[in-house]
Amino acid sequence: MTTEISKLVLMIIAILGLAQAGFLMLLLRHEGKRAFRANRWLMVFAFASCLSFIEDITDVFLTPKWMLIVAPVFMAMTFAFVPSIYLYFREIADRPVSRPIYHFLVLLPVLAATSGMVWILFDQFVPEIIHGTDIDIDIALDQHILLSVLLMSVFVGLYVQLFVYMPKIWKVGLGYLRQAGEQLGADSAALRRWIQEILIGITAIFVIFTVTSVIDLFVEDGTWLTTIVQGSFALVFFRMCHLLAS
Repeated sequence: MTTEISKLVLMIIAILGLAQAGFLMLLLRHEGKRAFRANRWLMVFAFASCLSFIEDITDVFLTPKWMLIVAPVFMAMTFAFVPSIYLYFREIADRPVSRPIYHFLVLLPVLAATSGMVWILFDQFVPEIIHGTDIDIDIALDQHILLSVLLMSVFVGLYVQLFVYMPKIWKVGLGYLRQAGEQLGADSAALRRWIQEILIGITAIFVIFTVTSVIDLFVEDGTWLTTIVQGSFALVFFRMCHLLAS
């Protein structure tokens, strides 16, 4: 019963987060052509978040078989979060990246690795998948060394990406705040608040994600941890929508 309640709460948060992320994309799109060059990267971030929320919603309705089939796409898009924020700050600081697509090439090996994991699970747990029963991932990892290697590679890659990009994001963001203060004077107050809240909000999300991911290794049911992460995403999107609309 507790697990069912946790999943229901997670689904409600996911629906609210999906609505907020979708609304944010609409607000960003209607800010005009001049702002679109930078806003497109925030839209990529919001779109990746939408897929994450959709994953939580579909987890309630889809069988384990179909969740496994679509899992590689959802997991790969997780690696689009941090580069999109970095590219946004580079764009507003008037230091655009010449080949932004390079920052998303990491999605391809992640897609390949997670597809390999799904193939192994289908190969090893055919009866469980056919009958729609949950797979004991601990047993799966013990039985197949390649599955363990692929899973560990994806998680290590995600943490490496976080620790590589976050200092760059703060460096560009703080540099732009100083630049805006010198050039715009009093008119920069709203812009400074916007940048500061994005920096703090995004950093808070990634810190929460990192901490909960570590805790998840030591608990049986991590649904409540996912709820915390997705709830923080929903709150950040709500705040961003409020700032843009005000």
